[in-house]
Amino acid sequence: MDKNFKNSLQLVSEKIENSLDQILTLSKEGDKTLNEAPTGVEEEIVEEAVTEDTPMEVEVEGDEPVSLGPVPADTGDGFANNLAESIAEETLAQISNELRSQFSVDQTSRKDWEQSY
Repeated sequence: MDKNFKNSLQLVSEKIENSLDQILTLSKEGDKTLNEAPTGVEEEIVEEAVTEDTPMEVEVEGDEPVSLGPVPADTGDGFANNLAESIAEETLAQISNELRSQFSVDQTSRKDWEQSY
């Protein structure tokens, strides 16, 4: 083995041993710095319940209108319409078949897991 490598290895070994000795000494002395509560924190944390009446501050950027609250039933452009009423029956049947097929695949793939729990 190369003498420089051997010396380096010896130095690393000594450093590791010293570090382990320090750790053991601290644990034997019962170093409490790891378990002590932080000092200098004077602020008390108060949790407040948020209700519908809790005032909120909202900053809006841009010119687009913003509404807060429940989504309106219909915005006038058909957004809230039932999509199934506007899709062809054949397409609905294809979607239904695909969904049922994927559901069956999912059930089959987790069968062993379900039985083990």
